[in-house]
Amino acid sequence: MHEPPAPKDLTKVQRFTEEQKELITNTVAKLYLEGFSYRAMAIWIKENKNISITHTTVSTYVSKVMDDWRKERISKIDDLLIIELQGLNRVEREAWDGWYRSLNTKTKNVSKRNGS
Repeated sequence: MHEPPAPKDLTKVQRFTEEQKELITNTVAKLYLEGFSYRAMAIWIKENKNISITHTTVSTYVSKVMDDWRKERISKIDDLLIIELQGLNRVEREAWDGWYRSLNTKTKNVSKRNGS
């Protein structure tokens, strides 16, 4: 039988302050868009922000950034969808109003005069 995997050694877990987390998140997002690899991001952050971080932890931050972007996009899409649906509702109301007006049309008698 297989033994369950050993729990992570909590002494190796990287702990960051909230300020560092925000700095890492923003930096990872910027570097990700510039095409840096996870290892290159870890090195850049160490050299430029003086924060030691592993490429595995960078991967976690990239996943978080991607989730944030996805949620933001979904939110914007939902807003755009609401706007489009309101426009369609207005068009539908106008179409129904026109249809009801067409039911109440009166016929006009037009007579021709001779000699005019």
